[in-house]
Amino acid sequence: GSVTQTQINNIEIINMPSNRNTDKSGTTKRKNESKQVETEDAKRKKVNQNYDELTIPQLKEECINHGIDILKFKKKNDYIQSLQDSVGSQSPKEGSKDEMKVERGKEESDEDEKERRTKEMKEKDLSLLHGLSGKYSKDGLKIPAVGFGTYKLKEPAKLLGPLSVSISQGIELIDTASVYGNEKLIGNSLKGKKTLPIVQTKLWRSHTGDYSVVSKHAATSLRALGLKGNTEARIVYLMHWPGSGFNMFKKTISPKDWVPSFRITSWDAMLRLAKEEEVSAVGVCNFSVRQLKEIELGKLRKDWEEGDEDREVPERRPCLNQIEMNPLIYCIQKDLVEYCNKRGIVVQAYCPFGSGSLLKEPLIVSIATKHSKTPAQVLLRWSVQKGFACLFGTSNKKRAEENWKGTWGWELPEEDMNKLDQMGEKRRDSGENV
Repeated sequence: GSVTQTQINNIEIINMPSNRNTDKSGTTKRKNESKQVETEDAKRKKVNQNYDELTIPQLKEECINHGIDILKFKKKNDYIQSLQDSVGSQSPKEGSKDEMKVERGKEESDEDEKERRTKEMKEKDLSLLHGLSGKYSKDGLKIPAVGFGTYKLKEPAKLLGPLSVSISQGIELIDTASVYGNEKLIGNSLKGKKTLPIVQTKLWRSHTGDYSVVSKHAATSLRALGLKGNTEARIVYLMHWPGSGFNMFKKTISPKDWVPSFRITSWDAMLRLAKEEEVSAVGVCNFSVRQLKEIELGKLRKDWEEGDEDREVPERRPCLNQIEMNPLIYCIQKDLVEYCNKRGIVVQAYCPFGSGSLLKEPLIVSIATKHSKTPAQVLLRWSVQKGFACLFGTSNKKRAEENWKGTWGWELPEEDMNKLDQMGEKRRDSGENV
C-alpha cells in the first residue's frame, strides 16, 4: 500500500507543481491578453478620436497618402471608416495634446496659405486671355481660356439651364454654329443682358462660296442670335470645315459645284465681313497646316510658286483654328499646334473629354483621384496648361458649374502633364486606335 501511496505521492509531487505552474501562467497569460485587448481598444479609441478631430480636407489628404480611392466618399465618416480599415491602430497624429494643438495650428496656417495661393492662381487663370491677332481682329479682341460649347444642345431643357449657370459663373464665350440648330434659342437667352458674352458661330460647309453667299448665311446666323447690327456685340465667325458638304442620302456634295478653291473664295468673303465690321474676328475650324497656308497665300498648293512655302501674309491669316484636341490625340496634332503657335493662330480645343470616353480612362481617373478632382476637371486643366483655348459642353447644370469652378486655382505637376501628353503615343505604339 505504501508503494502505491509513494507512487501516488510521487505522481502528486511530480505533477502538482506542474499543474500549479500551468494555472499560474494561464492566469498571467489571460491577464496579459486582457491588458493587450485593453491596449488595442485604447489605441483604437485614440485613433478614432484623432480622426474625428481632422477636417475633411485633412482626411482627404490622409486617405490619398494611404492610397485610398475617395471619389465615392460623401460624408466625413466615409473617410474615417476607410482610414480605420486601412491603417488599423496607427494614429495619423501621435503625440501629446499640446503637440497636436501646435500641429493643428500649423495645418490651419498652411490651409490659409494654400487658400491664398489658390485664390491668386485662380485670378491669374481667369485673366488668361488669348488675343486674336491679325488686321481684322476688332479692337484686339481677346477670348477666354475656357468657353461653353453647345453642340448637340438644341432642346431648351438641355441647353438653357447649363447655359444660364455657365454665364452666371463667369464664362465669357459661347460657341455655336448654324448647323447646331440652336442659334435662336441662344439669342433669346441673351436678350436683356447688360454684358453679352463673346459669341462664336460658324459658316456650314454647304454654305461656302463668294461674298454674296457667305454674307447671306452670316446675316441669317446673326439675326437668329439677335446680334445683327449690334455694335457692342463681340462676334467670332468661323469657317466650319475646309471641305464641301455631303448628302449621305443623295450621295452628292454641297454646293454641287464645289471645288477646293471654294475655301479660298469663302475665306476672302469672311475677311471682308471682318473688314466691314459685320463681325469682330474671323477664323476656321478643322484646317490642316496645308489648308491654313492656302488661305493665307490665297491660292491652292498646286498653284504655289517658288518661295511660297515659306512666304507669310499675316493680314490674311485666320485668328483661330478650332480643332479636336485632348491627351489621346495630342500626339497626332503636334505639328499643327506648333505651326499655329508660330503663326500666332489661337488653337481652340473641342472634344476635350474625347466625347466622354476619356472620363473613364484609368490614367485620368488616377490623376483625378490624386488631386481630389474630377476627370473632366483634369482634362480641362491639361488643356489650359497646354496653352489652348478650350470648349466644354454639358446638359447638366451641376456639371457645368463643377467643370468651370474646378478648372481654376490649381496646377497639374509636370509629371502628370507628361503622362497625359504621352498617352496617345503609348496607345499608338501598342497598336490601338488613337
